[in-house]
Amino acid sequence: MDFWDSIWEATGISYLMELMKGRKEEKKIQKGQEPLHPTKEREESKYDFNGYLSVVPKTFIYLEQLEMFKTIITNFLYPHLNLDWLAPTGLTKSFMEKVEKFRTSSEYIIFTNFNKRPIKNEDEYSNDIFLLQRLLSYKGFEFDRDEIIRMKMLEDDRQGCSNFKKIISSSNTHTLRDYLENFVVLYKRMISVIRDFSKVYEMAAQNIFSQNKDFYNKLESISVDVGSLKDSESFTPGLEMNFNSENNARQFMLGIAIDATVLIIKLKRLLLENKIELKNDKGEHIGDRELIQMILDIRSAEIVDYDVKRSFLCEFKGPDNAFFSMDLINSNLESEHKGAVLNEMVRLFTKAGKIKDGNKFYQNLLDSESIMNTGIGQNIAIPNAPSDVRDNICVAVGISKKGIDFESFDRRLVKIIFMFTWNEEIFKNASPRIKILARLSRFLKDKPIREALKNAKSEEETFVILKENLAKLDNL
Repeated sequence: MDFWDSIWEATGISYLMELMKGRKEEKKIQKGQEPLHPTKEREESKYDFNGYLSVVPKTFIYLEQLEMFKTIITNFLYPHLNLDWLAPTGLTKSFMEKVEKFRTSSEYIIFTNFNKRPIKNEDEYSNDIFLLQRLLSYKGFEFDRDEIIRMKMLEDDRQGCSNFKKIISSSNTHTLRDYLENFVVLYKRMISVIRDFSKVYEMAAQNIFSQNKDFYNKLESISVDVGSLKDSESFTPGLEMNFNSENNARQFMLGIAIDATVLIIKLKRLLLENKIELKNDKGEHIGDRELIQMILDIRSAEIVDYDVKRSFLCEFKGPDNAFFSMDLINSNLESEHKGAVLNEMVRLFTKAGKIKDGNKFYQNLLDSESIMNTGIGQNIAIPNAPSDVRDNICVAVGISKKGIDFESFDRRLVKIIFMFTWNEEIFKNASPRIKILARLSRFLKDKPIREALKNAKSEEETFVILKENLAKLDNL
């Protein structure tokens, strides 16, 4: 019995998800529509910075996370910011005892099923929590709204740590240096931003927060990794690197700090689990600030066999040598229209450096879609077209929580997109299109895999799902 069947049985409340209700008519994509924009131009945010900062503690569930956040901000990003007033919310002993009692009960599956559901919008999420509260109360477990959100964060944190462990330990890890190098390989862009942020912020202020060409030239002149900076995205939904206003720059900073906090805490837990002592070269125990500095001091060029490590950690070749990479995954697509989402996924290829002419590839996709609709039903689409890709076959994966109209024959909105491309000069007249389409289509017929992908909460989780299951393609 799934979550919503339980709701019906326990409360008699009818909750029908009308997928098509209220959905605006999707506009048809036209040839040449939706040009690529490598960097979004955003108006200055209307959010109050201090107000935004004040809710940061609610983003975390452990005191150590808030302390790590403060360390990152005050030591590496914006030393002038006073964060002493940020108060931890913490997890009370009584709450944790209540959660543990619930976890050991047979009713915990109800919460597990609830937690698998993707969050589409705030109103629906609030309604889901209300219904869950009523159901749990009926079963003898009393949780208020905030407690359910905290319990969800605990479950997400536990799953996130599991996926992080699988990825970062997939290459040889015996010493502290091994773990730190793997961390740098995996999160190079984020680390570059932390390393350069204070210099960029100071330069932006001098430039009166104008992101013109001269601004980027000045950054390059002071050895800022502009490529990583432009490609970075922060925790703040939809907010990419943006220094065209002081408020936007600060919000971007908070997002990067939250991302880094979560990841470094996971790293520390993994080190503790594997009994790796936090000591420097002199054998002295180090704190959070020293650990972060050790990470920042590791440059990609200094890592022996960097490409080999990267291949082990976040890349793999599937059947027919199709290339998959964590850089080619977006587990939370923002676009709501077909043309826009094709654009968004093309940018995965260009940002990862897999193709040079993104506009040409995008146009090829539009031409292909005009000939054959790639929405194959069951919430799946497999858009594809040739490009100047340097690998034989390259695959990107995108997950949409809301769903996008691809005019599929079963009228279902698409939530899982596998986009692939190939180089015609390599394959000549032997296009791999039909073979790859067939393999991916059959692979995605596996309902548990589809559900796992739709419910994935991060690029890391999506990557683990793909890597663990794509071997099945060899047997198709």
